[in-house]
Amino acid sequence: MSHKDSNPSESLYRVTISANDWTAAFISRVLCTADLAPVQVTDVDTRCAVLSLYADDEARGAALHEQVTALLAGSDGLGTDGYEISAPEYVPPVDWAESWKENFPPIHVTDRVLVVPPWIEPSEDVECTIILDPGMSFGTGHHPTTHMCLTILDRLARERPGLSLLDCGAGSGILSIAAAKLGYREILALDHDAHAVDCARENAQTNGVCERITAECVDLLEAEQLPARDLCMANILAKPLEAMAPLIAGSMPAAGLLVLSGLLDDQFAAVTGAYCSHGLMVLERMQLDGWSSGILQKAAAGTTAASSDDTGG
Repeated sequence: MSHKDSNPSESLYRVTISANDWTAAFISRVLCTADLAPVQVTDVDTRCAVLSLYADDEARGAALHEQVTALLAGSDGLGTDGYEISAPEYVPPVDWAESWKENFPPIHVTDRVLVVPPWIEPSEDVECTIILDPGMSFGTGHHPTTHMCLTILDRLARERPGLSLLDCGAGSGILSIAAAKLGYREILALDHDAHAVDCARENAQTNGVCERITAECVDLLEAEQLPARDLCMANILAKPLEAMAPLIAGSMPAAGLLVLSGLLDDQFAAVTGAYCSHGLMVLERMQLDGWSSGILQKAAAGTTAASSDDTGG
């Protein structure tokens, strides 16, 4: 009668218990002693929790309700007014293979960059429409770090058309695909995960830009040198980005541009500082939902990079 014994694709009957989070934790332990495994959802603001248990037919739902009521009534240390048990509720069948897709609507990143999943037909003609399966690898455009990178790619394509691109930590290939559609050249997508590289190649094929992108499996923490490109984008995580500073900075051409992303707001200064110590300066900082991205530039030949205080949003 527990949730772990039921098949979520079939019709179910649900019994719920509402309580504050502390009481819910106590109730959960009581239920587990009777081999009942509740699913708990807690509102982080109100600290109210709902525990759910499932049975696979109406009679078992009624028996489950009686069992839970008796268990909690007989538990020492649990008052009768600290929780509420619902009557068994019918739960209609759900096609989970399809329902998850509702969480991935099209994303308008800029006026000319649109990300759509393959099951949705784009309703408008957008210059850079990227068709991407969100279940394949990291990088769907939903996360703030990817969103900011796409925004920067679009802007630089307008301001400095024809830049070559090195995409470090390519994941799904979304940034390389966007770059190809926005007119970038010599696009090289690197990732340490062979599965991600395969996904990037497949997504590039789906978007009709596979001939414009070279995707390779490379361990960036072990590499000694990277190919030089006008623009390097690295949307990874703070620790590996900081460790890769000598490699990335040393591989950039004079006056080359670097976009660092995947950084929480409080990680930005330390990570960009590592690159500034290798001859780069921060040109701009973008912030979105607690995450930061930075545009940096390597000093031109014969000059020394100066630190920049302009790191505002």
